[in-house]
Parts: sequence; C-alpha cells; structure tokens
Amino acid sequence: MQIIEPAGNPAKEAWGPGPWQEEPDKVQWYDEATGLPCMVIRQMESGHLCGYVGVYEGHPLHRVDCGAECEALAKARDERLERPIGDQPGMGVLLSCLTGEMKPRPDCVFEVHGGLTFSGECAGRICHVPRDGEPHPVWWFGFDCAHWGDLQPARQAMFSWDYGAKYADISYVQAQCASLAAQLAAVSTEEHEALAEEDPEGDPASFGPISSPEVIARSDGDR
Repeated sequence: MQIIEPAGNPAKEAWGPGPWQEEPDKVQWYDEATGLPCMVIRQMESGHLCGYVGVYEGHPLHRVDCGAECEALAKARDERLERPIGDQPGMGVLLSCLTGEMKPRPDCVFEVHGGLTFSGECAGRICHVPRDGEPHPVWWFGFDCAHWGDLQPARQAMFSWDYGAKYADISYVQAQCASLAAQLAAVSTEEHEALAEEDPEGDPASFGPISSPEVIARSDGDR
C-alpha cells in the first residue's frame, strides 16, 4: 500500500479523537487477486472515507457510467436477484425493489457498502500514481461511507449527533475495495469466456485485458 496523503492533516484536529486521526487520507494499491488499481480517499468536508477500484480499457465496463445499463451485466444481474438486498443496499437496488425490476446496471449489480455512487476517469484527488507501463486511461468505480448509520467525523463534531453511527475505518474500506475488484474482474472473465465460445480460434488477447498486465502474465506463466 502506498500512502499518498499521510496522517497529520491539521484540519482533522477539530474532529476530536478517533481512528481518523492516525489514518492517512489517501492510499493506493493494486489488488493482489485481480491486479486492479484501488484507492481509499477521505472526503475532508465530512471526514468519511470513499473507496475506488479502476478497470482498464478492454474491460466491458470501461467508460460505462455506474447508473447506465450494460448487457455485459445481464448474468450478474440475474445472480444478484437471487440474493438478499443486504444491510447497506445502494439506491439502485432500493429503486429496483420499488419498481419490481432490476436493470443490468453497475449500481444495481455490484454489492459494496452503500452501492456504487461514482464512475469516471482520473480527476482531482480521484487519481492514482500509475506504474511504468500501466494501461491508460483507468476508469474508476467508487463508493462512499456517508450513508445512514455511517459516522462522519467532521459532521459529528460540528453537530454533535448521537444516533449510534459507526465509523467505517480504512481497513474496512480496503476490504470492500477487494470485494468490488473481485466482482469487476468476474464480469470481465465472463465476457472473455463468452467471446471465446463465439470465436474459439480467436486470439484471447484481442478480447481485451481481464485485469492488470501483471495478473495476465502470472496466469500465462501458470499454464
């Protein structure tokens, strides 16, 4: 894990004691299982953390908005319908419950804290330091820990709310990023398998990257 913005920001002094005082405000790493780039960034106005996972060009969800329908998610949508909505469902899932229909959209299909709330290219603080030779541009999917029941340190200190909220610390957000990375990689793997069935003589490399070049290289070496 690479620390981009270390702990010690004086703006956090007014938030009072808590794990946020010792935590960095921005970190990045590459998910070990999928090789996908991940970040955790603190929203400084309220103090909560946000998690992000990026996909590379060639992934079926590259440049797909988190609220847009995508046929590559049809199978994942069907599987999602078989599971409970969970403790922290996203708005897309809640709206699906009201309408009685779930669309094959990232914010409906992927299970992550509060649901997906962001998608886009690098911009401002939502940007990582790429490794040499890493494909560009990266398309990020993100979620935030600012939902009902989430403690937001800056706002908690300002308004003295006490409603039993729990702070989502950096280790929890990292675990959520790992889960999201696995779900994103699974969609890409399913797309590769479908393309391979359609064109069994085709070059797998032409189907686009499943994850990072390093993970693909490890897979090639294992065969």
